Amino acid sequence: MQCYTALIYVSNALQPFETAYDSYALEFQEIIASAKAVLDIRSSDKSLNSLPLFTPEMGVIQPLFFATLKYRNSFWRQQALNLLEKSGREGPWCGAIEAQILEVVIAAEESTLDNLSSTFNESQRGLPSKYVPEHQRVHLCLVQDYLDRRYESITLDKGAGSPARFAKVQLCKCRDLEGMLNDETRGPRKDFWADERYWDTWHKNVLLPE
Repeated sequence: MQCYTALIYVSNALQPFETAYDSYALEFQEIIASAKAVLDIRSSDKSLNSLPLFTPEMGVIQPLFFATLKYRNSFWRQQALNLLEKSGREGPWCGAIEAQILEVVIAAEESTLDNLSSTFNESQRGLPSKYVPEHQRVHLCLVQDYLDRRYESITLDKGAGSPARFAKVQLCKCRDLEGMLNDETRGPRKDFWADERYWDTWHKNVLLPE
């Protein structure tokens, strides 16, 4: 899983188009299938079922998060999302929290596709990635802060006993990627999403699981 994730990430590190990830369908499917096999083995071990799952090492959560974020096939996305919800904690990663954040991303990308998806037969395995256009895809998904029940910042503290109830998530879409790339007046900038000529940026407060 980690090898496939690294391969896809490095192969697209200089690629500005999110649609480039559509070429890695088989690799994404292998990541999700492998994660399912690992979690199935864990769930079959009765000695592990009495305690919440935690490991300090990287396991299935980061590859599943990456696959869910970048592979826009609705069937496989839902499979990966379901696996994340029961994947426990691995180092700084919490599967349930990542799943909540990804639900916001999926809603932002697929909300305009309801009418299109109704033209597909129920037997078809989800809406193909190619039907999510480039301008509809989320390019950036970033947790900026954690908030308490009064929506006040708690300085990124979400550890044990933390009063964090919400994650403040920043999301960005590029409404005209071709135009931005062809704009000779625009130079490199760290906060690229701040250019309102090309980028739509907004925030969502995502309720954290108990």
